[in-house]
Amino acid sequence: MKANLFIIGTPFQLINALEAKQRFPSAINILVLTINHSGGINQKISSILKQENWGEEYIFPINTYQKGANSQYIKTLKLIKNKFKIVNLFIGHFRIFNQQIAFYYLKPDKFFLLDDGVATTTTQTLYLSQSKMDYDAPLLPLIKKYIKFLIRGIVCSFPYDLYKYTNLFTSYRFLKPHSQKQEVLYHSFEYFLSIYKSSTTPTTSNTIYFIGQPCGQFCTDEKEYIALFENIKSFLCKSNYHIIYIAHTLDSKEFLDKLSQSQWEVQNLDQIIEIHLLTQKIKPIKIISFISSALFNLALLFPDTEIESIDIRPLIKEKFLPSANVVYESLQQIGIKRIALDLITNN
Repeated sequence: MKANLFIIGTPFQLINALEAKQRFPSAINILVLTINHSGGINQKISSILKQENWGEEYIFPINTYQKGANSQYIKTLKLIKNKFKIVNLFIGHFRIFNQQIAFYYLKPDKFFLLDDGVATTTTQTLYLSQSKMDYDAPLLPLIKKYIKFLIRGIVCSFPYDLYKYTNLFTSYRFLKPHSQKQEVLYHSFEYFLSIYKSSTTPTTSNTIYFIGQPCGQFCTDEKEYIALFENIKSFLCKSNYHIIYIAHTLDSKEFLDKLSQSQWEVQNLDQIIEIHLLTQKIKPIKIISFISSALFNLALLFPDTEIESIDIRPLIKEKFLPSANVVYESLQQIGIKRIALDLITNN
């Protein structure tokens, strides 16, 4: 039986998988969820799947936090290979070895990288365009893992030239083919909007939404990063608008508590921000962040809303600067205003 296969691990990857599912119709669509936290399927993923009704028999959750996850993944790959001929393989994490090896083992007719926010822009610019492989771990441990795959029956060549076969399914119009062989298919969230966008015009709220992301781990001084938020709030308060910090899944409780102590209003959503704003019929007066992937999506979904990014590069560790540079350049290409950090720290 012919089927499409989607290997994803985040709500945004799932949204893009739904778009691809419509663009590449198939009677069978297999979803492998690489769950990356101990609490089971992400609540935001669950809410999307309930709306979509994917089909339980073709959903395979792999909890990477649980013991035996690798064995479960191998078992899933074998089951898929024995029962299906994969026509199109879509993955969300280009650098993850387990997802790379799926291509070599399953031998799909076509292979696409789905959008994974800022990771997509850096992957395309820093890795794919330079025609070099990049992995999620040092090479020696990956070779050992590869041998374990072989021993357990996943017989295929070692992933080393996946970039040659990588096509893009993306909403980012600034991403271009890096070779004549690469296919880039664009979408504008047509299916996503058909599900979640109400016929009622959203009400413009008197609220600034600050989209959270755990940037502290990339900064030279995490305490300085946390202290920065007092300046940000002071800077934004000049407009006399209501300000809400949208917590990121990876924000620590300690960090969110410190924000609350600094009089930030913090919201933990059980939906991704894009769905929340559309279903609640909210059109924010302004959306702001550092380099959150949500900025790209919200700029497309809310073209009339003012969207800004704070340039946090003066605080970022040197090894992360190449990736940060790519993201800020990409944000600028779609017209998102960049705010210099000294405007905030010196206000």
